[in-house]
Amino acid sequence: MRTSQAKFIYFNNAFLKNFYDFTDNKMPTYIYDIQLLSDENRDFLLKLEFECSFLSDSVAQSRNILINDTVWQVRIEMIKNAGEIYYVWQFNKFHYLLNINSLYRKGSDVVRYVSFRYAFLKLSNKEVLVFSLYLLGYSYTDISSICCLNKETVKKRISSALWKVGGVYGSDKIKRILLMGDNLEYVVSLVKDYFGSGVNIV
Repeated sequence: MRTSQAKFIYFNNAFLKNFYDFTDNKMPTYIYDIQLLSDENRDFLLKLEFECSFLSDSVAQSRNILINDTVWQVRIEMIKNAGEIYYVWQFNKFHYLLNINSLYRKGSDVVRYVSFRYAFLKLSNKEVLVFSLYLLGYSYTDISSICCLNKETVKKRISSALWKVGGVYGSDKIKRILLMGDNLEYVVSLVKDYFGSGVNIV
């Protein structure tokens, strides 16, 4: 947890174990005291915290970041309490990249990254919104109601989009790819744009 004066006031043991070298025998006060973070890591985290300042309190920003060959999901939230502003940082650890690469070599069922920004260029306007809503967890019935389409049309468009975007991937793997890179952010932006654009999707 950090204050608006950029000082750390609380760490849990897991954070200290993964990110701090205790050779100095003192607790870190500022982000530059955390030696295990690169300058690039620090700049990324500070930028994410800065973005939270422009959101309403209790709205979090979440991204994936590479720290020392390990992928972490970092979530930063701004909290206001008694006139003071605090930033809560949470880290969730994913696999070591070396382990992931070894799984690829063994032909494991690991999903490779697909950029939706490029893959979605294969979709028609009528498929983009339907498929985006599907990726975000909406049911066929929900999508049918939102888009004023019958359910069979929704199913056909989703099936077509899955084939165009995913190729050999099934629907379960496509949803895992959604959480990679900036794919989730991109899909959400598409949905927001479509509702405000007046594009015909029927």
